[in-house]
Amino acid sequence: MSDYIEPITDLAEINDDECLTGYRAGLGFIAVDYTQKSRSYWHGYNNGQVDRGLAPVSPVQTALARQFVAEQRRKGMH
Repeated sequence: MSDYIEPITDLAEINDDECLTGYRAGLGFIAVDYTQKSRSYWHGYNNGQVDRGLAPVSPVQTALARQFVAEQRRKGMH
């Protein structure tokens, strides 16, 4: 499994389709594809696991969420 997406700048590189597929797998709606290597897939998977209550929120996820909110506020989007 790849690492979490960490720097806020990596969010711009997320492949939405792969992230959504990983998220659905993380929720348990589709089978997990362990052959996947993309960070987008595993980012979605990890978020799906947390949202379903199957995994705790990691410190990395918390930090990324805080960075994202701070960036949106800086841009005047809150």
